[in-house]
Amino acid sequence: PFCPSNCVVVEHLQQWPWRRQQQKMVKICAYGTCNSDTRYPDRVLGVRFFPFPKPKRNMEACLRWIRACGRPHSQLSHEKVTKHTYVCSKHFKEGRPTKRYPDPQPADGREVAPKRQHVYSRTMTPLETSENDENCKKRISLSPPPNETPGASSDDTACLQEKHKEATPTQESLDNIRLREENEKLKQQLASLQLQQLVKEKKAQRKQKTKNSFNVEDVNKSPVKNMLQYYTGFTYATFMLLFSFLVPDKSVNPIVYLEKQSACMLLPLKEQLFLVLCRLRHGFHLKDLGFRFNVSMQEASVIFNSWIKYMYYRLGSLCLWPSRDVLVSKMTSEYRRLFPNVIAIIDCTEVRTDRPSSLKTQSQCFSDYKSGTTLKALIVTDSRGSFMFSTCLYPGSISDNNICTLGGFYKLLSDLMSEGKLKPGDAIMADKGFVIDKELEQLGLKLIIPPFSSSSCQMSPGNVATTRQIASHRIHIERAISRIKTFKLVSRKVPANLFHSINEIWLVCCVLSTFQDMLVKDVNT
Repeated sequence: PFCPSNCVVVEHLQQWPWRRQQQKMVKICAYGTCNSDTRYPDRVLGVRFFPFPKPKRNMEACLRWIRACGRPHSQLSHEKVTKHTYVCSKHFKEGRPTKRYPDPQPADGREVAPKRQHVYSRTMTPLETSENDENCKKRISLSPPPNETPGASSDDTACLQEKHKEATPTQESLDNIRLREENEKLKQQLASLQLQQLVKEKKAQRKQKTKNSFNVEDVNKSPVKNMLQYYTGFTYATFMLLFSFLVPDKSVNPIVYLEKQSACMLLPLKEQLFLVLCRLRHGFHLKDLGFRFNVSMQEASVIFNSWIKYMYYRLGSLCLWPSRDVLVSKMTSEYRRLFPNVIAIIDCTEVRTDRPSSLKTQSQCFSDYKSGTTLKALIVTDSRGSFMFSTCLYPGSISDNNICTLGGFYKLLSDLMSEGKLKPGDAIMADKGFVIDKELEQLGLKLIIPPFSSSSCQMSPGNVATTRQIASHRIHIERAISRIKTFKLVSRKVPANLFHSINEIWLVCCVLSTFQDMLVKDVNT
């Protein structure tokens, strides 16, 4: 949903005629006073060009080539070497870089000695030596003498049979094979025991470090009041309720880490959830979280991303839209008197983002309302400001009417009508920007918005009173949106490195707001 479905990228540049003619890159020799240039064919007859070694991959070879070319530093240096810097074949002793002469000949005329080849000596263990000797004996015993030719006589046949008997595996060689297999098994067992011992040592170190570290129990027992609520937005009872919902069986880890990420499992599950909530609530940097929880920056990133995906699917499975009878029973007395059939209140909100590098994405995300690049979502609450539904985040240039269509709001209302949670004649309260009365009429619903004022005359007293009544109750959705944005990870400017998971983060923050106290507590007010 980051890019709306109605935006189509047409790659028309590949169909232009001037794109079909691929022009060859000009190659010029960078050696001394050489004039080899592919723009002049008479200069490059039988000449080949070889690119410079890349400074990032092989700086030593690149500097040798630069010294051999003999050009001034202002004309040729490792900073000016690119993939289009070449030396032609005229300046190599063998016509090209070889193992003996990998560099060009020096421009000052010095003779270059061939490169020395490294000689690697291999030492043989006694076991390998005995086996090789055994194999050599077998090959010698099987090969006939050079002065004899194989014949069909009985003496030769008997001799060959004796040699074949000698070539068969002996009991000594079989024992060596068994010993080698046992040795391999023992090595594997030793490696597994060493790994287990290393994990135990890390766990012991982690326990010793976390005795006085940043954890749920210590923060809850802090002499400063409500510190856990400050860091997470929840009381200790609510935090444990959320933890028991996300982790029903404490003996089973719901997060599956890869083998190279097994160090993340050393942090207890309760502390992992505490880490995620601290980042959502205050937008702590990963380095800060790593310091607080005694983990590395990479481990903090893996824990956060893994838990966000798990919480997205776990919390997204909840049914947050109650039945119609429950919604009507929870209305305040004044709201029920003024708007007895208004079941839900809708509004849009925007989240500021970093400016994307793509100009097309910038134009799609630019919001005239915020005068910057934003992401936009539709929020639905009940009459008391409790969150019930949210769309995905769309580019900030999308209109309120289009986000209702693309976000699946009409499909949701249709499904609720079929389930009996909405009835014909019910209404939706919205702002003036939502011109969706025709779409709701097709579903059998109504739209309640403030009356429009005329430029020629003032609003009538009845319209002013209606506007005030709607505004006094529509303010609850504004309070619900501000409660969602108490999670600073979505209230601040969203960095570009979170675009891949911003939808999951947004939905998790929306659903977590339902675990807090209700905005309108007294039913009779």
